[in-house]
Amino acid sequence: MPVIILVLRKLGILKQVMATAFLNHEGADAERQGVGEIEGENESGEFSGVLLIGQRKMNGLILEELKIYPCVEVLFEMSVVGIEDLEGKDSVRVTAHQGYAKGRWGL
Repeated sequence: MPVIILVLRKLGILKQVMATAFLNHEGADAERQGVGEIEGENESGEFSGVLLIGQRKMNGLILEELKIYPCVEVLFEMSVVGIEDLEGKDSVRVTAHQGYAKGRWGL
């Protein structure tokens, strides 16, 4: 949605998302009576519409971006069980448990 454009820009992945996503300008109106034009601009008025991108593609873009940050480690099949803000530091401590999600949610 247009509101997320500022977040994507701040994260440094807006160009990659726009190059990969489909910019849709049509959708159902509020009463679902028909197709109308989707209007909406971000605060800088750059575009109107909705970016459509599959979760798998979006995940890939985010993972690629995270590779440039040596302080970030991405772990799969882990459940986050706690997040602690480290006072006086620009970081957080994340506590995870391996296999918890797999056993509990059947993933």
